[in-house]
Amino acid sequence: MIAPLCAALLLLGDLLYPLDHPPSVSSTLGAYRLGHHHAGLDLITGDDDTVKVLAADEGEIYKIRRSAGGYGRSLYVRHPSGQVTVYAHLSAFAPKLLPWVRRFGAKGFQFSHNVKGIPVKRGEPLGYVGTSGTDLIHLHFEVREAGAPVNPLTHGLKIPDTQPPRFKRLYAYARQPKAHVNGGHDEVFLSFDEAGRLAAPVRIGGDVALLVEVDDTIDGSPRALRPYRLQLKIDGVIWYEGVYERTSYSDKGDTELDYDARLRAAREGVFHRLYRHGRRLRHHRVSKSSFKGLKAGAHTAELLAEDAAGLTAKATFTLKVEPPQPPCALGPLSKAARRAALKGAELGWISAAWRDQMVVLPLPEGICQAGTLSVLEGEKIIKRGWALTRLGDAPALAVTLNGDKPTPLRVLTPLGRISLDALGVAPGAEWATPLVGIKAAKDAGFEAFPTALRVLEAADAPGWAPPGLMPASPLYRFENGWAPTRRGLSVGLAVGEGVDWAGLGLYLRDRQAWWRLGGQPKDGLIYGWTAHLTDLAVMRDVTPPTIGALRVEAHPGGRRIIVPVEDLGAGVLKVLAQIDGAPISLEWMRSFQRVAYNPTEFSAEGLKPGAHTLTMQVVDRAGRGATARLAFTWPEE
Repeated sequence: MIAPLCAALLLLGDLLYPLDHPPSVSSTLGAYRLGHHHAGLDLITGDDDTVKVLAADEGEIYKIRRSAGGYGRSLYVRHPSGQVTVYAHLSAFAPKLLPWVRRFGAKGFQFSHNVKGIPVKRGEPLGYVGTSGTDLIHLHFEVREAGAPVNPLTHGLKIPDTQPPRFKRLYAYARQPKAHVNGGHDEVFLSFDEAGRLAAPVRIGGDVALLVEVDDTIDGSPRALRPYRLQLKIDGVIWYEGVYERTSYSDKGDTELDYDARLRAAREGVFHRLYRHGRRLRHHRVSKSSFKGLKAGAHTAELLAEDAAGLTAKATFTLKVEPPQPPCALGPLSKAARRAALKGAELGWISAAWRDQMVVLPLPEGICQAGTLSVLEGEKIIKRGWALTRLGDAPALAVTLNGDKPTPLRVLTPLGRISLDALGVAPGAEWATPLVGIKAAKDAGFEAFPTALRVLEAADAPGWAPPGLMPASPLYRFENGWAPTRRGLSVGLAVGEGVDWAGLGLYLRDRQAWWRLGGQPKDGLIYGWTAHLTDLAVMRDVTPPTIGALRVEAHPGGRRIIVPVEDLGAGVLKVLAQIDGAPISLEWMRSFQRVAYNPTEFSAEGLKPGAHTLTMQVVDRAGRGATARLAFTWPEE
């Protein structure tokens, strides 16, 4: 039975709002996801997993799936219109579907089966909103046409929306040595005022990147969302236009070319590129690849953002194209001065700035007075591909690096030298040094990019490793680690000679979280797979999993058993369980560090009321295990 408030809201469009709850949206089609654009709407319920999921229109269920990851419990409905709707992350299926669920899941928790057609009526309950396969209580709702996900908000689902998008900040940086933004190679963040204007012109020259932070809000939705359409005009000519009308899971990694992943990961904000970074994307209507063709002088830039309800926001600013102004001119070092610089003091590069295929190295104070400088790639002096610029208020050197292979770079000055051993990461590359190895498939990336390795923390430095893990290498940072990748790559780090390799794994640090990437040993390195090269370390799992106290939890989709299972180290690999000696299939809820079991999904009889014993064995990825025998009482219905 649909609540009266919800019933009134459900009839606002061609499709019913698919929850028995006031509309609230936490993510829209086209939002950033690792490896792909978000393919639908995420609809939230204020962490209430007892809310019913409703059929958006009459049709037939043609597929039922259940898995511990991905879409979790999910249903696929085909409608007479030809549209398909998808309902994912359910906490439980409707009773009508349980005969199929029991049959398909007889051999294990995970299954995916097509059915000949289970008829459903418009507004009929399909199950309950949940967290299966994910970490937030919500319904992932998709509309598909001709096999492709399309934007539900423009294909039949109407949600009250009275709030237009809002432009927040412009982000700009120079992409080549002889380019500049506001006279240098700093990242520039500029805020729009309430009228959508910038306080001053943006001075640029050469190949620069322009990105914009723009949020949208739908009534009743607490989270900032992405706009439906985004457009940039320069002098009245459309320079960029993107429309999030449809997407595809086959567009692997395209979200990396659409958004700046580094700023998003650092929680600086969500910034859309206003140019074509690499190939043209599915949602591009117009997308020029560079701003370097603009003639010298002032140009009027106009931004337009539109949401799916047709509400718009505008912003304007001035782009002033002018030549760069280097801090000074430097001549080359003499042969004798080069020899002296190679033997002189090492100045380091800890504050280097990385910009796509380029690195910007601060130069020593007094370099302009010294008057000379030489740049070496290996043993060869290079005269092209670099330029003198500014970083902050100090002179700096911007250098385009070879992304195809490891490249030693030396900047020689009368005041000392700067040495940088750049590592090339290219599609199809495979190489190893004594410290690090890279294996990238031919389709692993969009383009070659350089990086470099820097020690953040020594292996024996206190405090940086998380509980349950013991460092077996320093904590390294791959500079330029957020360069766009399409499918990720395999990376290995060295461990010391004579180290016991049992339980070792490669871990990535993402702010305060640690993720195990793998633990494959080869040639003295421990390898794992990653989408981005960021902060990495080899560590050993030193603690077994723990099994917590069992509780029986009521739920309208069926009473269920919940058992906390925590592993502070490598993460849980598998969980085996029996009730009274009979094997059962548990749902592993990784994001919540627990397992769940709903007997009604596996047997029409369920569990008999009375005393029972659950026996569990948990094994983590390092091979450590834990067992428990948990007595519990199953209540009367």
